[in-house]
Amino acid sequence: MGEASLLYTWIDILSIVSALLAVLTAAAIDYRTMKIPNWLTFPFIFMGLTFLVFRCLVGFSLSMASFTCVVAYVFVYILWKCGLWGGGDAKLVLALFILITPVYPSLKFMVIFSISLATVLFLKHSLRRALKVRRNDGFIKPLSAMEIVSLSEPLDVPSPMGPSLLMAYIIAIMAFTAGLVP
Repeated sequence: MGEASLLYTWIDILSIVSALLAVLTAAAIDYRTMKIPNWLTFPFIFMGLTFLVFRCLVGFSLSMASFTCVVAYVFVYILWKCGLWGGGDAKLVLALFILITPVYPSLKFMVIFSISLATVLFLKHSLRRALKVRRNDGFIKPLSAMEIVSLSEPLDVPSPMGPSLLMAYIIAIMAFTAGLVP
């Protein structure tokens, strides 16, 4: 019994580190190319599924593992179909959910990660809008408060999602590690 629980702990650490490696690599690639490649996401999805199978062999509930996979896939698929992120981002988030949810309570990690991601994206886009400059009179000036409020058009340049996913992952893991999530 003691060996199985020690082994389970090592699987947890390996899952957290693997997920961090995946999201770090994806953030760097996405920042440069605006794409997260399949050669990065598929191995981490398969690694997460392998860890889930191994966890089920040492005592993790098969029904909970199945539930985790289905909920993660449906959640990611719906947000991808709604156009909230690209295919590479969706596959990366699926890999993160499958790797991490057995470590922390299944739905809690998905909820905390989603809240963290929404917060990071809101702050990122608010900051981008606030710092948007105008060049019509030859001078670069920040927008006034009234101009920021009146902005209705989207920003000209799209931004990569990978760095935001990295920040959301770090925030979610810190929240769980610090005991902020009951």
